Amino acid sequence: NISANLIRNITMFEFEFTPLISELNFNYIFASEEYGSFNDTFSDVFAFILSGDEISNTNDYDMDPNPLVENNVSLDLGGINLALIPGSTTPVMVTTVHYLGGTPINEEWYNINSPEETACNYNGYTKVLPATYTVIPGNTYRIKLLIGDANDRIYDSAVFLEGGSFDLGTPPIISEPLTLSNGNALCENGGSITIGYEEDQVAVFQNSSAQYQFLKETENDTEIVQGPSDDYTYTVTEPGTYLLEIVYTDDCILTAGGIIVEFYNLPENPSAEMMEDCTIDSIVFDLEPKINEVLYGENPDDFIVQFFASEEQANDYANGITITEMEVAGNTTETVYVRIANLKAHENFLNGIGNGLPCFYPVFTFELKAYLTPTLEASSAFEELYTCDNDSYGTNSDDIAEFDLTVNQEIVLGGEYSLEDYTITYATDEDFTTLIEDPAAHANVGSPIDQTIYVKLTNKLKEDCVGFTSFDLHVEPYGNEDCSITIPEGFSPNGNGINDTFYVKGLLEHFPSYKIEFFNRWGNLVYTDTNGNSWNGQLDGDSTRSPSGVYFYVLHYNDGSKKSEQRKLYLNR
Repeated sequence: NISANLIRNITMFEFEFTPLISELNFNYIFASEEYGSFNDTFSDVFAFILSGDEISNTNDYDMDPNPLVENNVSLDLGGINLALIPGSTTPVMVTTVHYLGGTPINEEWYNINSPEETACNYNGYTKVLPATYTVIPGNTYRIKLLIGDANDRIYDSAVFLEGGSFDLGTPPIISEPLTLSNGNALCENGGSITIGYEEDQVAVFQNSSAQYQFLKETENDTEIVQGPSDDYTYTVTEPGTYLLEIVYTDDCILTAGGIIVEFYNLPENPSAEMMEDCTIDSIVFDLEPKINEVLYGENPDDFIVQFFASEEQANDYANGITITEMEVAGNTTETVYVRIANLKAHENFLNGIGNGLPCFYPVFTFELKAYLTPTLEASSAFEELYTCDNDSYGTNSDDIAEFDLTVNQEIVLGGEYSLEDYTITYATDEDFTTLIEDPAAHANVGSPIDQTIYVKLTNKLKEDCVGFTSFDLHVEPYGNEDCSITIPEGFSPNGNGINDTFYVKGLLEHFPSYKIEFFNRWGNLVYTDTNGNSWNGQLDGDSTRSPSGVYFYVLHYNDGSKKSEQRKLYLNR
């Protein structure tokens, strides 16, 4: 009911805004000098007029706070007035808060009526009042804050706005915190995450001038990691606290964040050397000592090292079967797969904290190699190599003879080992300092009559894997009865029982592997004598009698100590 020309000293403050939340809220206090003097009859006017596409311009007021009295007014203010008594359609005025006609009204919203006790130079003021309205995030609105003197210039009124209470909301978070405690920290070896917004999110606060920049907080400062651009995402590859700024102008910047990004640490370039050992069959390798090697230079309390028998098991974090030892057969190689995980990440995974697999170093391997150590026959398994002294080395009276040591080769190899994979070494001493260079023609020079030959069988894959044995040599002095061998100059196979065969006395006893080959004068083989089958003058395998005459023969001793001899005989009928 106040004429427009009676409203003076009008102050208006208006601006546009785009809320990011659906509930607009701000707080204020109304103060006036009319309180205590004219609060029954006069009131200055003020309003908070909010306008927007979906907001009606019509305000239906109940101008009489007495609920028994109807005094409704409908006004077009170009928007909706937010300065109302909470829970009503009554505007806030001197005459609607405190007294009206001597009757207290809305006293619960009145604060004080003594200028001496107020914090400002007004006779009285309200308690903190809220201005609220439901808005649509992303829509643009305009608000006018107006106040003016009504009827006179003497008694003034004021509105005090609570600093920071005009809350338009904040941008959505750019990512959930990626922390060790949450169990979703990133992996140090190539871990990354893209933070920022999706397209539908930026539509709420996007306009033609908006640009986005990402910042990282450091210990003493904040650095820009991605300058202003249209890109509202950023890929994080380092730990830190990150912020997103939505830049409209140099003076209008919205800040989202900061989001903490932590990384699980991992060892740098871990590795493990091959494990190898000798065995007579198979060997079980204990893998636990490898943990210190794998984590060399790292804090072992930060990591968990696990071993697996296959790559599939190692990469199956939830169900992979770990091993602490592995059996390896001789002369074979097995592979151990190693997985190193950050211990905190591992514990979070086991306790169901975070999502996804824990942080672990790419699986790597090392080898286990087992080499067979030959198990040789004991010395007792070898027969003594025996020969009579002869002139195969020196004279037949020096108790030294030449032996072919390789005749025992099959016993040494035992049918289990081969010269393709193993090396036989002969020596005349147990320490193998005096090696026998030519075992096929060895003379017992350093030990006449009796000598022990030491044998070593070495795995070619690993020289530390060696088997040992030995056997003996014996040279019988030539003059002894056992070495008496009588070779006749001929024989007469005429059936009279005297010299009917070519018999060499003592040959079979001392050279059981001997062989005598008989030839006629034209070089044709006529008979072979082995194992005591002396020649009776008939052709080999035939009953035809050989004629009288001179024959030649070759005597093979076949014991490695005596060389073959060629002689002639006379067959007389």
